[in-house]
Amino acid sequence: MLKLQLFTFLLVAQLTPNLSAQGGPPAGYSWIQNPSNGHFYALTPTYMTWAQAAATADSLGPSTELVTIRNSAENDWISINVTNASAWIGLSDEVNEGVWLWRSGEPFVFSSWAQGQPNNGFSGEDYAGTNNGIGQPGKWFDDSDTNTLKAIFEFISEDADNDGLLDVDE
Repeated sequence: MLKLQLFTFLLVAQLTPNLSAQGGPPAGYSWIQNPSNGHFYALTPTYMTWAQAAATADSLGPSTELVTIRNSAENDWISINVTNASAWIGLSDEVNEGVWLWRSGEPFVFSSWAQGQPNNGFSGEDYAGTNNGIGQPGKWFDDSDTNTLKAIFEFISEDADNDGLLDVDE
């Protein structure tokens, strides 16, 4: 019986792709791939400030970032598949109050603020999170960096749509 279990383990280990070794997302997180855009998403297992979440994303390499949400379809997919709790996203107005920018540098063309948000309610609420944990799936809120939440990371491979072309060249 022990030989069969060992054989099964080794067979599964050989057949299970190491995404990180193949240019996929970094190891250590439970990544989920969005079939619509080819991007991978993961919810951190621990709570951290927004700054800690940003630093952790940076430590995972240049293809990993706090999530940038580009449209309602992506926002809905993340709400359903990645988290059912409040979590940091890569949006901030820390540089200029009221001017929200994605940490990735992508244009801010879509938003899903909860009613009355962003409100800078306690002053210094310069960072955005998803409101999924309080019964408003897909809605965002602003919060202070002194609070801790889990965070959503996004990994974009150089060829996320697997068409053989680097995505920066398309």
